[in-house]
Amino acid sequence: MDIVSFLDDLAARSKAQFDKNQRLKSFDEYIEDVRQRPRLLLRDAASYLTDMIEHFGCDDLQLPEGPAHRFHLFDAPGGDEERAVYGHERALQKIIDLLRGFAERGRIDKLILLHGPNGSAKSTLVEALMRGLEAYSQTDEGALFRLNWVFSEKYERTNLGFTTEPDAELPYHSFAYIEAQDVTARITCELKDNPFFVVPPQHRAELLALSGLSSEAQSRLLARPFVGQGGLCPKCAQIYESLMLAHHGDWRKLIRHIQVERITISKRYRVGAVTIEPQRNVDAGARSLRFDRGTPTLLQDDSLVYPDGDLIAANGGLVEYSDFFKRPLETNKYLLTTSEKGTISLPGMVAYLNLVLVATSNEKHLSFFKRDPDFGSFKGRMELVEVPYLLRFSEEARIYEGSIRTVSGGKHIAPHVGEVAALWAVLTRLRRPRLKNYPSSFGPIIGKLNPLQKAYLYDRGQTPEDWKDEERKELSARLKEIRGEFDDALEDFEGILDGAYEGRHGASPRAALTVVSTAASLKRFHCLSPLAVIEALREFIREVSVFDFLRLPQENGYFDHENLIRLLERDYLNRINDEVQDAVGLVDVREYQRLFDGYFEQVRAYVTKEKILNTKTGRTEDADEKLLARVETILDIKESPDAFRRGLLSRIAAWTVENRGKGKKLKPANLFGDIFKAIKRNFFKAREKQLLSIEEQILTFGSAPFNSLNPSARAKVEQTIQTMRERYGYCEHCTKEVLAFSLSRQRQRLETEAR
Repeated sequence: MDIVSFLDDLAARSKAQFDKNQRLKSFDEYIEDVRQRPRLLLRDAASYLTDMIEHFGCDDLQLPEGPAHRFHLFDAPGGDEERAVYGHERALQKIIDLLRGFAERGRIDKLILLHGPNGSAKSTLVEALMRGLEAYSQTDEGALFRLNWVFSEKYERTNLGFTTEPDAELPYHSFAYIEAQDVTARITCELKDNPFFVVPPQHRAELLALSGLSSEAQSRLLARPFVGQGGLCPKCAQIYESLMLAHHGDWRKLIRHIQVERITISKRYRVGAVTIEPQRNVDAGARSLRFDRGTPTLLQDDSLVYPDGDLIAANGGLVEYSDFFKRPLETNKYLLTTSEKGTISLPGMVAYLNLVLVATSNEKHLSFFKRDPDFGSFKGRMELVEVPYLLRFSEEARIYEGSIRTVSGGKHIAPHVGEVAALWAVLTRLRRPRLKNYPSSFGPIIGKLNPLQKAYLYDRGQTPEDWKDEERKELSARLKEIRGEFDDALEDFEGILDGAYEGRHGASPRAALTVVSTAASLKRFHCLSPLAVIEALREFIREVSVFDFLRLPQENGYFDHENLIRLLERDYLNRINDEVQDAVGLVDVREYQRLFDGYFEQVRAYVTKEKILNTKTGRTEDADEKLLARVETILDIKESPDAFRRGLLSRIAAWTVENRGKGKKLKPANLFGDIFKAIKRNFFKAREKQLLSIEEQILTFGSAPFNSLNPSARAKVEQTIQTMRERYGYCEHCTKEVLAFSLSRQRQRLETEAR
């Protein structure tokens, strides 16, 4: 294909796409579309945003604290993790509930203020909404239209303001499709008025009656102020009146001047999506209209003024006030009226807005503003939405995935770097439960919960393995209450009255990535590994003068940053011990799996008084008390065996009821992961010396001592290193690193036990 053919083909495809999208149409054609799709074409901005979010769909989630929705709009577009919004289900749900409330009332009468600490994804969340609007406005369902006024002296001559017959035949009985050279003037509506507003309010019910909607649906639609009372902007209303006078009330001739144009939302081009940075500039204004080809005859006696500015560009969609309280208070005072009434006073006109107002603020600026005398006035016109730091470390780790590769400096990235950094960040954000907030019977239980246990409770609903079964059950039952304990709290650190919700304080994702970057630069570590991250953390927490959260008073292990690193290191040690044990392969997984399965079979027989078949003797027998006692000795249960066994069956029954009809199959190893792990650890503890010997041999790999090992030992070492690489992602260097770390801690433990 030559260049001319390419350009011809491109032109043909462009024209076909233009026609398919109905970029231009006459008023008659638009009204026919309204008749066929009234609900979609007569939406205010809040309804449009709500439909946009629902258009992208959602998944039902079962979080540890209860059910939630994951809206696909906030997922990474095209795999771009940095633009995704992870977690924040509660904040997102509140925003959507507010939008639905605006849509149902037919009034957008509040500003939505997203507030939280620096780096908590407030702006990222708004960007996701704007990206969604851009994509949705390009779909058939999300089509948006505005009106233009078209004048042509060729097709309509006037004499002293009185219309005569045109001297040329008007194509399509509308000026919407005339050639550009025949257009005397084309006047665009800056506020993007819905062309439906040209229909007088008293006749709109008649139009909707032709739509096929039920009378009830028609009434609901007309009851919305946007549909029943919405009107043209002052400039368009002035043009409307001029045309009515010029055409002696002939409405048919008036609507010939209307061209309906499809528009798409674009933040880049400031159409329906605008971010207002902290500035002293006025957000809206008005200017006199000037014509390029001379004033149309019909408008020569009119002085037209059009609105301009950020709010006008955003109308019909969404505006974001970034860092809202960094602007002078006087600059924002117009919003007291605008957010409540949806209007803004401009020189020579009052503009009626169809616009969702969103603002972002960091917590410090909001805290200072709360002490301002004007705060009460603003608060009544705002809906505050907390956007805290994440408290589920598995979600936090997803934020770091792409960035860790960027800051690694070309080093191999060992397993668990993101998880360790994320877990540390979450540990710094958790608050100590207040016993006074719970019943006295639960106080001693919740008081035992350390930061690491709380992090796993929030992330997976996992309760401490070494607690009594009754304590664990009550902890699980009160998880939602624990998760919301500080939602309405006032800060009590250093006497500062501030929003003290959990996730208000702590390390930001930026701080955590700074630690990872520092870890990558440590020369003594061949790979970017969790151990390098832990070493970098020990340096980081000395920066007390730089980071506010490092100065918070310690509370029984919470905000005790030395203690948090110890907990983090212990958790990492448990992770790698499990991986090393599996890779070494001293114990076939089927061995402890059989004991685990056999134990639950015996528990069921014991509680139900049923007999079970002994496969060796072929006879049915009572539950094997020896096997039960063996496992319960491993578990070191703190209650009577009878109560413990009945508790296990109760948990199975509860799971069965909760998941009835969901097609799920009970897997005891998942439901009782703590018991499974305890049995597994016991198997390896019995082979501890043998395991230590193999680990020491692995550390000799690649050196002269390794060559002196017998062939069987060398093969075992090589197989373990290969398994660590293929199954878990370790290279030779980080395999040796984790083994050296594990061995040092095991030796310390053995020495302590020996003493």
